[in-house]
Amino acid sequence: VVGIGYDGATINVSIMHGGNVSKTGIEVDIDPTFSNPTIFEENGAVSSVVVDGLNDNTLYYVRAYVIDNGVQTYSDNSSSFTTLEIAPTITLVDITNITDASANVNVLLTGSNIVKTGVEIDTDPLFSNPTAYEENGAVNTIAVDSLDAETTYYVRGYVIWNGQTIYSAN
Repeated sequence: VVGIGYDGATINVSIMHGGNVSKTGIEVDIDPTFSNPTIFEENGAVSSVVVDGLNDNTLYYVRAYVIDNGVQTYSDNSSSFTTLEIAPTITLVDITNITDASANVNVLLTGSNIVKTGVEIDTDPLFSNPTAYEENGAVNTIAVDSLDAETTYYVRGYVIWNGQTIYSAN
């Protein structure tokens, strides 16, 4: 299994006999007994089959087969792989409940396995000395306090995921 991505991979196969191979196929399933496989086929004897349309961050089992002279023969081994996880995103939605000393920053999150959700505020748009406020897990509202009245603040959101800090685009 090579080229593993968010929604698929390339499965390399080795066909050990000649004959009249009309199709090379791959079965993919989340069940190791292949109770409900998705089938990917290529015409002829090919050395690799691309599988796609899979879910991210999911363990899949794969096995190969050929159709040779009308007879379907499965590989004597199977393999497994896990698709990559799609990184989450964070988008600032709005700021509500603004007082002269506090506010709520509302964010929209996509993705899973978010360890922390946070926002940074600063009076400098380049965030040279930000103050961070964060919550454990995926949280849609972050309360900020200790603000100075009549002061313009810049805000950016972030999530911590797989040891990475991912900032909002806005």
